[in-house]
Amino acid sequence: MYEKNVFINCPFDEAYVDLLHAITFAISYSGFIPRSALEEVNSGEERLAKIVKLIKDCRLAVHDISRVELPATDALPRFNMPFECGIFYGALSLGDTKQRQKQFLVLDSEPFRYQKTLSDIAGKDPACHRNDPYEAVACVRRFLNGKGGAAPLPGETHFTDEYRKFQSALPALLQKVKLTPLEIRKMAYWTDYAAAAQVWIERRASDPAST
Repeated sequence: MYEKNVFINCPFDEAYVDLLHAITFAISYSGFIPRSALEEVNSGEERLAKIVKLIKDCRLAVHDISRVELPATDALPRFNMPFECGIFYGALSLGDTKQRQKQFLVLDSEPFRYQKTLSDIAGKDPACHRNDPYEAVACVRRFLNGKGGAAPLPGETHFTDEYRKFQSALPALLQKVKLTPLEIRKMAYWTDYAAAAQVWIERRASDPAST
């Protein structure tokens, strides 16, 4: 599954959940497999070891470095996302032949801000989602287009239309598995969200008239 796995490196808080859901849907709709540290439930395994293992298992990655604002209660920004991006780049640069196949997308909420916050990635040109889930869907679609070795992906308008339809269908899907819309917005339920998206996508593929 290495070829199809896409590691999602992003903030794990409810303020980011709409973007995470959009990224997850876009990865699945592109025919790839979204992977995240959120899927790991083994509390006995050290967090960094989990992340390294996930990175090793993923050929592709989406790294969101947008969370650089200072929180209201602390005087320091979050460094986890740039750190994990660095681990991924290290695997790409220093790993074996398999690891050197890696490719990644860097996301930010403002264009060119990375020149001040993470200038070492100059040349990688992060894509800008402007904190808009539909822009995030389009960014991920552009990144994954052509990476699966199959026909080109449908256009961005199609992707965002399909995401809008999935969002409308989600409450009914959740009801069938006895989950609430409030629960699915919690990071602990990310695997449930990813599963619901995959069910809907497979249903649409077999019956395009379904919603």
